[in-house]
Amino acid sequence: MAKGGYQDVVQKLEVLKSKFVTRVTLELEQFTGQFRSSAERTVRGELAQEGYEWLHRLAGSAGTFGFQALGRQARELELKLKSVSEGGGALPADEFLRQLEGLKELLSADAGSSAIPVLDNQVADALEMTRQGVDLIEPDDSIARELVSGLSRYGYDVTIYPSPDAHQSAGASNRLDTAAVIVNACFLDRFAAVEPEDEPNPVRPLIYLSRKASFETRYRIAEAGAGGLCTVPVDVPALADRIEQLNQERDDSAGGRVVIVDDDEQLAEHYRLVLSAAGMEVVVVTQPAEVVSQLAEFRPDLLLMDIHMGRYSGVSLARLIRFQPEWLGLPIVYLSSEQDRDEQIAALAQGADDFIEKPISDQRLANVVRARCNRARQLARLATRDGLTGLLKHPTIKQELQKEFARCLRHGTDASVAMLDLDHFKSVNDTFGHATGDTVIRALANLLRHRLRKTDAIGRYGGEEFVVILPDCPLNKAQTIMQDVCDQFAGLMFSHQAVDFRVTLSVGVSLLQDFNSAEAALDAADQALYQRKAQGRNGVTLYQKPHPEPRRETAPS
Repeated sequence: MAKGGYQDVVQKLEVLKSKFVTRVTLELEQFTGQFRSSAERTVRGELAQEGYEWLHRLAGSAGTFGFQALGRQARELELKLKSVSEGGGALPADEFLRQLEGLKELLSADAGSSAIPVLDNQVADALEMTRQGVDLIEPDDSIARELVSGLSRYGYDVTIYPSPDAHQSAGASNRLDTAAVIVNACFLDRFAAVEPEDEPNPVRPLIYLSRKASFETRYRIAEAGAGGLCTVPVDVPALADRIEQLNQERDDSAGGRVVIVDDDEQLAEHYRLVLSAAGMEVVVVTQPAEVVSQLAEFRPDLLLMDIHMGRYSGVSLARLIRFQPEWLGLPIVYLSSEQDRDEQIAALAQGADDFIEKPISDQRLANVVRARCNRARQLARLATRDGLTGLLKHPTIKQELQKEFARCLRHGTDASVAMLDLDHFKSVNDTFGHATGDTVIRALANLLRHRLRKTDAIGRYGGEEFVVILPDCPLNKAQTIMQDVCDQFAGLMFSHQAVDFRVTLSVGVSLLQDFNSAEAALDAADQALYQRKAQGRNGVTLYQKPHPEPRRETAPS
């Protein structure tokens, strides 16, 4: 995150902390006044239950806003009132008032910690990272030129450095916005000092080039923390594929989509700011009745939920969510101040996956949620992504098409759908083998990912057919975009046993809102595709509505 953006988060967290102090001060005054106005000289019954519920929330939230001692003291008093409420006893008035006064003192004192999250550099920069540049450390001009030419067709801007010293002198070793650093293995010992071996999650994927592929060479490169090895001469499509894989792994581990369900608005907003600063997209739900609709609209990787929310139970809410088959796989994590282990286990047994106790430090919350989102995305990828290309599977891309069709109807926006097919692909498989054919398919998948927007949906429809959904994109713009894809793909050079060859692409495009259904629009794009095939392939054809045949006048008898 840019410095200004991070400071903005810090300021917002401090405002929340101030609001927390104001709120708790008021609640303490109200609770103390309520007790003093009562004729009772002991705390019991409804007053004990009300006090227990309030202290339970305070114990869970105080540490989050920097008041660790206040949270511990509230926890002690909470447990006393819980015992009174459940056991039917009473707490002496003097003791209760003394502890309430102690809470006031702890609230007014600075506990020494802050609401400001301590986030590492990788997290702080997560929202601002782009991944289109490649640093190439290669002294051989011919290899360097070949890689610049080849990788540029996949959307990468390659910067050449003749040595690690030149790379470091240019300040490139400290830059975080590169898709990969590619290094000649002759610099293995020198470059290892720039990319630490003990880095658990490398900020930039590191790939080595080597003329040797012996076990010792591979082991040393793996030992240096690299994510890949390419032998010279370089198979450019395979290299681009590896860069894409490494960046996808980095994307999965860096981001995430989270829904937070908590009736404490200030605490929920604090969590939202912390997780947003860590590079995640977050939606807060403070009214439990809205959670199902928010899940359907936001499609999160993870649901964070309190257990006790007024008259609502997080356990019952989790069970309700699991009623719908589409949410059976959604990870649900309880974020609660409940410390009774038996209660935690009972709650987990009824639909949740994990339990995090409040209070939790900002950094630990970010780490736990990021890890959970990463795992959820990996599992979702296995279920919805094609194993060869990493693109959406046939059923999933059709679901995305239905969603975009509904969005067009709702908002009156333009959206185009394109059907793509590799030309003469059977002859590629027959001539060069299916392994080479797979390389061609992956190359097209990588090119589509780089040439299209993040908001575009790309799927492998079957075999060598692909579907692309282009939101907010009229036909003429879609034609220009897809023609650029055709031109770029036609320029890629593939190789098999010293034989070089190229493959072209045919595309048909239709406009979603011109049809009564998403299926009809896809059929129209398919018809346009076959018109393109009939017209000579290697290009884009827009669907044209058939003109009705003119009426024939009946000759007079």
